[in-house]
Amino acid sequence: MPSYEMMRRLMGAPTEGGTKQLIVDTSPVQVDSSIGNIKMATLKADSANSSPIYIGFDSSVDATTGFPLNAGDYIDIVIDSLAKIYVVAGSAGQKLYVIWVR
Repeated sequence: MPSYEMMRRLMGAPTEGGTKQLIVDTSPVQVDSSIGNIKMATLKADSANSSPIYIGFDSSVDATTGFPLNAGDYIDIVIDSLAKIYVVAGSAGQKLYVIWVR
């Protein structure tokens, strides 16, 4: 069984979700402090980005501690709140797409 199918069975069917876009600069920020009670989020770096976006779980995330998303890369994260995810870019003006489900 593919891992995504196993995750879907464990988490159950989503009841709702949402999307957002962020412009990520060189200072760490929370993805969204107001969106909680979720099951999973997918973060995708815009394919036209010129610099990586680094993902972490506190405001000290940087290029040496964060998980890099290069242009076009994405990551699925099983997490209960977007407030727990912080992002920072290697250079200003990088775009990040987020989709989440409850």
